[in-house]
Formats: sequence, C-alpha cells, structure tokens
Amino acid sequence: METGLVKIGMETELIKMSNELVRSRFFPKTVYEMRILMQFAKRIDVKDEQFTEYSFHKDTVFAGENLRGGETNRLLNESTDHVMGKVITRKSGSSWKKCNLFFEIEFDSKTGVIKGSLHPSVKDLFIGVRDHFLLVNE
Repeated sequence: METGLVKIGMETELIKMSNELVRSRFFPKTVYEMRILMQFAKRIDVKDEQFTEYSFHKDTVFAGENLRGGETNRLLNESTDHVMGKVITRKSGSSWKKCNLFFEIEFDSKTGVIKGSLHPSVKDLFIGVRDHFLLVNE
C-alpha cells in the first residue's frame, strides 16, 4: 500500500500518513485545521516522488457548514496561521531536526481556492510510507 488516498469499497476514503506525524504532536486542534491537512494529504498521488503545489476549494474545508463569507475567511485565516506555525520535531537517535509541515499556503478570496505546498523535509511522512502508518477517514 502506498501513501495518499486509499479507497475502500465505494464510499470510504482513507488518507494514509506516517505514525511519526501523529507522535510529533502536530495534529490540529480544530476540525478546520484537520480538514486543511486532509485536503493537502489526499491530493498527494501515490506515484509522486516530490511534493507539488496542491489546490482545493475552501468549500471542502467548510463542507456542510452554514457560515457566512466573513466567518469562513476568519476561520480559514486563523486555521492556516495555526497549522503553519506548528513545529515538527524529527528525532533520530540522540539528534533532532525541527521543521514546519507547510512551506506555504495561499488563499484567493475571489475564487475561493486554497493552494500551497508541504515542506520538503516532511516528504517521507506522506510519500512512500510502507510501515507504521495511520489511515485517517476524511
């Protein structure tokens, strides 16, 4: 099984990511932050060798919510600030390395499109994950 989007049956979509991400205490504190992470993760193709720029519409983050435009923009702004500000500590023996999960996130309020890229240092948390992974339901 590769990383990225995994379909089981016709209805369920699961996203595969390394357990190291879970152990890093990165996991978002709000449902919107988790949805942003999941939207990026589900766009990673199992054949990818490098991250590319990924994009999706803000409605995927706020699906089923009855929020006004100003409220969604405020929540989106707060949520992206939080996920971009999180630091992941990667341990290796007695050494460690710190990085952010996201390299950049951009929002076009006219089109409603969110685009961005994950930091290259976390590629192995999503691409080529074969052992010790978590399947997350979108």
